[in-house]
Amino acid sequence: MKIRVLVVGMLLGSGCATIGTVQTARPIERGSWQLGVEQGVWQSESGSLVPSANVAARLGVTNRWDLGARVGTGGVGLSTKLTLTDPDRSLVLSLAPSIGGSSPTMIGGRSTHAQLPLLVGLGLGPHELTLTPKIQAWSLAEAPGPRRGRATIIGAGASVSTSVRIVRGIRLVPELSVVWPMVGRLQAPVPFRSVELRRGQPVYQATFGVLLGGERYWWANRSYRGGYATFPVWRRW
Repeated sequence: MKIRVLVVGMLLGSGCATIGTVQTARPIERGSWQLGVEQGVWQSESGSLVPSANVAARLGVTNRWDLGARVGTGGVGLSTKLTLTDPDRSLVLSLAPSIGGSSPTMIGGRSTHAQLPLLVGLGLGPHELTLTPKIQAWSLAEAPGPRRGRATIIGAGASVSTSVRIVRGIRLVPELSVVWPMVGRLQAPVPFRSVELRRGQPVYQATFGVLLGGERYWWANRSYRGGYATFPVWRRW
């Protein structure tokens, strides 16, 4: 699939064939870079399995805010992540809005997509368990069919993932996602088949990602106070 940039703005992100986030709830630290490689497969109840693949990169702007870019089967985009709590605590909440798109190619029309996820991350030593409720929208211009025009769906769903630290600078992120379309209907051809997305028909995705760089030692040399007690946590090695 030939990929060209459709939307350039402050916020862009996961593609039409991607409903996951494949990231931790903690922004990477200021001045740090992170590269992500993602391979997945998604399916709606009306279609067969459709593969997805993306490459992503993130830059830490501040210790609470980072920016990212992604390119792959869903097109091209950028994203941002802003933590709502102390990112060096065990439990962290972050917003990671995104928007993106692709030019007319094999999907038969110009597509755009947007996502608003709330990342809830629970630190387990140097690892993290992340639950991500989200709202997602897809729009396809010049959709195939007797009434050509723009088709749009809006859905709500969630992802659950684990970020497992293997060694310094390498994390594995398996993720499961589901989104239920709530408004609208969309039918888009993908290679060798046609996929229909409509109200009440969930879309599932399984993704495996590898994150390189952008290490944040949030668990290192920290202690948390609870009443009169101090509870030490994992320390950097």
